[in-house]
Amino acid sequence: MSFLFLIAVLPLSEWWIIGFEKNYDGYAFGLINENSWFYETPELYANVMLTEGLVQTTFISLSIYFFFKKEYKKSNYLLLFFFISFLLALINVNFF
Repeated sequence: MSFLFLIAVLPLSEWWIIGFEKNYDGYAFGLINENSWFYETPELYANVMLTEGLVQTTFISLSIYFFFKKEYKKSNYLLLFFFISFLLALINVNFF
């Protein structure tokens, strides 16, 4: 589960780098090079990363919480929602 939590937190680190540190090195912003739609501006990218990170972190955190409370059915559903949100994020990056 700690690996899944790491995956969920990675978009938040991207948000921090772009949103707060304003470190744009290595990022090709703008609708060039067949980038995804959210690479149009750094602010849009940061907002998308924040949204993805909060959604995924919420699902995995609640799943871990219910797992330790031995409410495995709730934990499994939240893990399913986490995987669905992760797959939607991957589809968003690759196809839109």
